[in-house]
Amino acid sequence: MQTPRFQDRTVLITGSTGGIGEALARRFAEEGARLVLVDGDAGRLRQQAEALGPEKGLPGGADVSDEAQTHAALKQALERWKRVDVAVLNAGIEGRIALLEEQHAADFDRVMAVNV
Repeated sequence: MQTPRFQDRTVLITGSTGGIGEALARRFAEEGARLVLVDGDAGRLRQQAEALGPEKGLPGGADVSDEAQTHAALKQALERWKRVDVAVLNAGIEGRIALLEEQHAADFDRVMAVNV
């Protein structure tokens, strides 16, 4: 039997509880990866980690626009598995659709903080 491609590798995935992030988390788990699941939805994050199993999914609830929360999730991963081999920066939000003069700087800053 072939060894899973990500056996003994740690993968951090932001935006892990829905869409592409959720699909990637399942696929990396199937390929043997240890997962650091980062998402702002703590309830869905816990469910996802439980479904993957404690040896696979480490939930790191974080608002990725908040640098301190993001660092805390990474620190948790490093304490448990000593390294992160792959980072999938999948979190994203939609911006407010409006004329430029109607845009608020705070809205723009939030979109940039999450998406970039």
